[in-house]
Amino acid sequence: MKLLCIFRKYPPFIGGLETFGYNLIKNIKEQNRETYEIINKKGNKNLPFFFIYSLIKALYLIKTKEIDVIYLADGILSPIGAILKRLTNKKVVITIHGKEVTYNNKLYQKVISKLINMSNLIICVSKKTQEEAIKIGVAQSKISVINNGVNQKEFVLDKPKTLSRNEISNKIGIKLSNKKILLTNGRLIRRKGVRWFVEEVIPNLRENVVYIISGDGPERKEIEKSIVNNNLEEKVFLLGSISQDDLKLLYNSADLFIMPNIHINGDLEGFGIVAIEASSCGLQVIASRVDGIPDAVLNGKTGWLVEEKDTNSFIKRINRKPIKSDIIIKETKKNFDWEIVTNKYLYLIEKMLKIKN
Repeated sequence: MKLLCIFRKYPPFIGGLETFGYNLIKNIKEQNRETYEIINKKGNKNLPFFFIYSLIKALYLIKTKEIDVIYLADGILSPIGAILKRLTNKKVVITIHGKEVTYNNKLYQKVISKLINMSNLIICVSKKTQEEAIKIGVAQSKISVINNGVNQKEFVLDKPKTLSRNEISNKIGIKLSNKKILLTNGRLIRRKGVRWFVEEVIPNLRENVVYIISGDGPERKEIEKSIVNNNLEEKVFLLGSISQDDLKLLYNSADLFIMPNIHINGDLEGFGIVAIEASSCGLQVIASRVDGIPDAVLNGKTGWLVEEKDTNSFIKRINRKPIKSDIIIKETKKNFDWEIVTNKYLYLIEKMLKIKN
């Protein structure tokens, strides 16, 4: 199968879409030799140029390489898919992550649904994303759900937890001996619920609990105010953006990974890749049962889901004995390993190719 993949977000920039794009194309190329890619490695500022460039290069590759299928990594690329399909009559596959279909503007939703519907196959990263896509008019008959994946070897460190904890303790300058470490990693925006968790849950936890937050974003100043206002300077630590190596140390040092998300209209958490990154290291996740998170946290297997803003449930789960790490790792590999996820993608694409339309 001759497959052309187009990605508008990609490393060295950091984010969920960038991680998704890097791992998907890497694994597809390992399993499908005739794979070609058009990738934007220069960030959002380059997008206007990239849209034009990708159209021109795609037309060239379709003609010279006799491409069978065009794959688009997210819904914002749907105009490119619509144009290429009209011009070449090639089949188009697109992945929808969430925000593409929840942006709160009726005109946008009407236009984007029509553009997405021009694709032959639509892959949603969670059941919630599928639900939201159908709400705005995306054809249910074209949709399949494939969750995001994780590379099991990417985050696991081959060293004792105590050693990882000592290393991260020295790096960030926080004494972590005899502490129960809660960890949150991600962009600090309102729907992540970090400020709520700092204000409502942390003050009610035992003295030996510390909460480490890695990542940056527009909510950072408000979170800092909450820490000071609640006298939590010795319990809550905002690290800001950190390196991938330091993130690995955190995943391998913490006791629990926390996702206290809150639902915000128009700002969907389509899946939650950080949940499966954490669980790939055997780290139990405690998360809000909102948006696409229930697809990323297998309740009772890789972590626990609690109701949004349910302070008592968060506290109870934090205080209980965690699921054994070997069970968490096994379940994560079984359900989210990138090789398995990629096999699902290729199976659906090949199946679609056999359908005449």
